[in-house]
Amino acid sequence: MKLLSLTIAFTLTIFINKVQAQEENVVESQGVNIHYTTFGEGSPILIINGGPGFSSEGFIPLAKEIAKQGYQTILYDQRGTGKSSMERMDSSTITMDWMVEDIEAIRKKMKIEEWVVLGHSFGGIMANYYTAQHPSHVKAMISSSSGGIDLALLGNAQSDLYSKLSETELDSMRYWGARRRAGDSTEYANKQFAKYMAPAYVYNRKHIPVVAERLTQGNMTLNRLVWNDLIRIEYDCKPKLRSLNKPVLIIQGKNDIISEDLAFTADSVFSNSKVILLDSCGHYGWLDQPVDYFSNIFRFLEQVEEHSENVKQVKLVLQDYIQSIYISDSSMVETIADSTLQKSGHYYSPRRKTWSYENMDYEELQHTAATYNRKQWLPEWAPAEIEIYEVKEKVASAKVKAIWGFDYILLSKKNDQWIIDKVLWQSYTADEQQEYFRKLKGIWELNNTSQKE
Repeated sequence: MKLLSLTIAFTLTIFINKVQAQEENVVESQGVNIHYTTFGEGSPILIINGGPGFSSEGFIPLAKEIAKQGYQTILYDQRGTGKSSMERMDSSTITMDWMVEDIEAIRKKMKIEEWVVLGHSFGGIMANYYTAQHPSHVKAMISSSSGGIDLALLGNAQSDLYSKLSETELDSMRYWGARRRAGDSTEYANKQFAKYMAPAYVYNRKHIPVVAERLTQGNMTLNRLVWNDLIRIEYDCKPKLRSLNKPVLIIQGKNDIISEDLAFTADSVFSNSKVILLDSCGHYGWLDQPVDYFSNIFRFLEQVEEHSENVKQVKLVLQDYIQSIYISDSSMVETIADSTLQKSGHYYSPRRKTWSYENMDYEELQHTAATYNRKQWLPEWAPAEIEIYEVKEKVASAKVKAIWGFDYILLSKKNDQWIIDKVLWQSYTADEQQEYFRKLKGIWELNNTSQKE
């Protein structure tokens, strides 16, 4: 496929900046000064604009609109664009991996543990790739007219765009495109090409002029470098993102140049996602249907905050579950476990070298908590690892690793309180225990020595 089709499919930033940035910052990333701007205060939301090859300037109004709802929005110029200028742009300096490092540099400088990532069009591709590399730092993701989770877009990018143009518009765009390829680099030729391509991006034709103006502002050399790298790495985030349990909103117009198939493919991969298709809407939801676009995003963000609080509460319950046994405090069991608790599992006897199956109810868990470490035999490096699998409105699942083995736990939310409902556990084998405990003890001794120094 010609690179023209790649350029056509992703020329994405369209707003004109008419306001002063709240706060501008720069962070060094792999020899490049990455410029970023923050708006508002609250939970952080990283906004990744489309392109590639366009600055973030056009997304300032979008960032400010979201910030008005009590969030801190973060815009950044991708390497080689806007104020994130570079002396040398080639296949060694413009790669998806370097662009991920740029995002991480911003996150680390801002000391953000996790944030919501909103990616529009190519920005959606970037958001997918970043999340696949750093899922623990992503609280939730918003895919706005995203270019997809793999390279399926390339199969129909040109035809999808052409189908949105009238015969006159298509003929005129092809004419000016041929003029440009023949060497006509005049501003007039560029504007004419953009003028006839812009209608493909919007449902309401009153937005054509602002889109056409923005289409003339991209760096096509950088655009080609990024697409070449996506092809080189065989971009496909499906394998890594199948295990992502964070909330994902997939939103785009029903008249978008981006096929709905890409949205539903992504939805089939994510375990906690939903698709919103906006009526009478093209590639830019905030232009064609601003009320529906923003209301869906704000509703999703409210749900994300609720989900985040639920995850926090589930983690606290699991921490208390382990600690109730470690510190011999049976009273903690009353606040973390249901009275109908069912706990069962497999215990391996190193002496007999056999497995046995055991059951435990609520009262027996209280007894265990009171007596297990009564003689204070537990080492300081005793494990207390928690892995949360999924948290829904009323149920949650997780795994904990403790001194006795590992538990698979189901929790339920009753009367606004998360409690443990069922536990299935297994003790360590002799070999597992020896190897695992040896590592834990080594880590503890290393950390303890470092703290003393």
